[in-house]
Amino acid sequence: MQKMLACSVRQLFVDSCPLPSVEVFQTNVSSPLLANTIIRALHTRFISLKATFDLDDCDRVLRVQSPYGEPALWEQVAAIVRGFGVQIEVLPE
Repeated sequence: MQKMLACSVRQLFVDSCPLPSVEVFQTNVSSPLLANTIIRALHTRFISLKATFDLDDCDRVLRVQSPYGEPALWEQVAAIVRGFGVQIEVLPE
């Protein structure tokens, strides 16, 4: 109820409530330890992000959800991951 009310109040000032945005990246991460390290780094830099790896997927997928899914954010996420020596690119739809 509070969330709906907050959204309704916000609509008085903004045309619509932002929906969480998800980006899916292909990586070459194979180590669970490295995956956890990257997730911790992302959460440290962007507190509101939710990030998970699927290392069983052939694309070693990193899924990142944010309430503010702007292109600049996804570029920053990719830059942080690259800082660990990891290859990363947006997975085509």
